[in-house]
Amino acid sequence: MKPSLLPGSHYIYLFWSDLPLTNSPFLGYATQAVPDASKLVLTGRGLKEATVREEAEFIIDGSQAGKGRLFEDDKLF
Repeated sequence: MKPSLLPGSHYIYLFWSDLPLTNSPFLGYATQAVPDASKLVLTGRGLKEATVREEAEFIIDGSQAGKGRLFEDDKLF
């Protein structure tokens, strides 16, 4: 059985030695996946060298971090 990646109600089947546990399946609720900030990849010269009042260019690649939005100090980018 393939696990579901969708939020919502799901039945959870538990087994011990190929026998279902008492009261299994259990009804559970899955929430939407939380983005993983540790999987962000930052690159660019602006991360290593910058000058005050000059643009410092860099790239934030969040393609492997999951769905979400980029915030800093409660400001949406």
